[in-house]
Amino acid sequence: STLHSAGTHSPDTKLSVRVFHLQEVSLCGVADAQLAGDFRYTALLEDIEAHMDRLSGPQLVAVAISLMRLRKRATPLWSKLWLCMETQTFKSRAFESRIGTGGLSHAQICCILHAAGRAGARISDYRMTRFLKVLLRWAGSMGEQELIWALSAIRHLRKRPKYENLAVHQVAAKFMRSAAFLFNQKLHFYSIPGIVRTLSEFCMLDAVPEKVVFRAGNRVMCNIDSLSDQEIASFMLALAKFEVRCKRYLKTVCKTLLCTSRWVTIDETALCDVLYANSKLRVTEPKWLEGCCQRFEVKAPHASRDSVLALHSLAKVGVRHEAALNSLANFVAQRSDSLSCSELASSAFALGRVGIRNEDAMARFASASLERMPGFNTRSIVHMLDGFALAGVFDHAFIGEALRELVRRSEPDSVSRSNQLSRVMFCLALEFPDFVAQASRPVQVMLEQYQKPFQGSEESDHVEMLRDALDELRLNGTVGASKGPYVFDARVFYRGSFGRRRLGLDLISDRQICQVTRVPLGATRLKRRHARAMGWDTIVLRRKDWVKLNSSNRAAALKQALVAHVTRRSGVLEELKEDNL
Repeated sequence: STLHSAGTHSPDTKLSVRVFHLQEVSLCGVADAQLAGDFRYTALLEDIEAHMDRLSGPQLVAVAISLMRLRKRATPLWSKLWLCMETQTFKSRAFESRIGTGGLSHAQICCILHAAGRAGARISDYRMTRFLKVLLRWAGSMGEQELIWALSAIRHLRKRPKYENLAVHQVAAKFMRSAAFLFNQKLHFYSIPGIVRTLSEFCMLDAVPEKVVFRAGNRVMCNIDSLSDQEIASFMLALAKFEVRCKRYLKTVCKTLLCTSRWVTIDETALCDVLYANSKLRVTEPKWLEGCCQRFEVKAPHASRDSVLALHSLAKVGVRHEAALNSLANFVAQRSDSLSCSELASSAFALGRVGIRNEDAMARFASASLERMPGFNTRSIVHMLDGFALAGVFDHAFIGEALRELVRRSEPDSVSRSNQLSRVMFCLALEFPDFVAQASRPVQVMLEQYQKPFQGSEESDHVEMLRDALDELRLNGTVGASKGPYVFDARVFYRGSFGRRRLGLDLISDRQICQVTRVPLGATRLKRRHARAMGWDTIVLRRKDWVKLNSSNRAAALKQALVAHVTRRSGVLEELKEDNL
């Protein structure tokens, strides 16, 4: 009906009526690409473009918002709009010096720039510099909504400060500094959702308003119940970007989301975003993680992106909940054909990171990766290989193709990627010697190149404590003993019916232990698996608990762990006297 009314326009129809009809069309939720074939719609746009110079400031704002809703990116229409904005903003120097702007206020300029950025339009650096200078001159009178619009316009119009020699980037940087100062000065006037949106805009612009972050966080925490799920997720993502590791914030957010009424109706995307923010901050809350695992165990998030994000976040924070992770992995694997290369690599590496051996899911990841191997970058290929090695899954076709692809590319330029490749190569040489023997010459050269230690041991206080405990037990143990590429905190011998064996002891940190189930994670499990293949037994103790004990209790706890393991293996510790037992 709106298009029918627009088709009956005559040359005498008021311009305000045409703008009103454009607004009504934009509210229908139909994009410009779908309406382009209707002559009534194109005629309406042509009429407005022809008389753009006769529009007032509010009408220009209405046109810009309508084009944003229609996702209209046509350059000629927006170019005419920029020209009219310049005409009304800089009418005369006398008028500008007396009031500050001409026919457009700073709020209208911010709104139009924001709408243009959201629509995907383009603006020249010269015009953007002029508009930012006007906003910079009158930044003190801007409210929270105008500030959010201006920051959003800088981001969407791709004028984020990067290069010092560009005038538009210099002005954008000055405006962002003024915006941060204004945000700090007027924080008590801002609404809670406005604070969250402003922090999110600074976050997406890679700018950190250091002086106001904690003040804003404290104010948001006092009114966290008034925020929606998406606003809470945006706030947590901003804190993760700013690296604000405040456990009090996390506990308050988790308590708010875990309440019965909100936990049932929480948005899945917001839940996964909060979980991802927690993993970025490296701050764990066991009850929150356990609640998320129980939820994912019953049902994985509906969207593939959310499931991949949840799987990656749980693995990064160190959660080895087999039921929840297998549920997420199976859901993601079923949709592996629609995943990007980075999502495939992230999913495979997440399973290996916590030591989950899901052969069906890994086989689907390998099959999907083979079809798009040229689209993987070096980092993603190394992550995929490392995930397969940590999980203990061997796919001949994928690993062979991935190694050949790495040979064709340059060497990894990162120490972490080099260590990952060394771990993969040692895993292949130890567990799959037939594959290594049949590999091509370039792959064998690569295998030899990365045969170097990838796990070292630093001298620290707990190593000295361990040496004292071994001396107290009169055990002839070796501190810092190595086997292959691995280094153990200590090594002792025991003798059983099957002969003399070495026993490696490790004091592991909390980052190597699951925060929910309290079991070792993927790297520790891989070390145990490789040590067993090389003829060593291993036991692990939690370093934090063992170091807290006094010297005599540390020796007693060490003896108890050693004797318990040797007894299970029907052996006897060498040089451990009967009276000490």
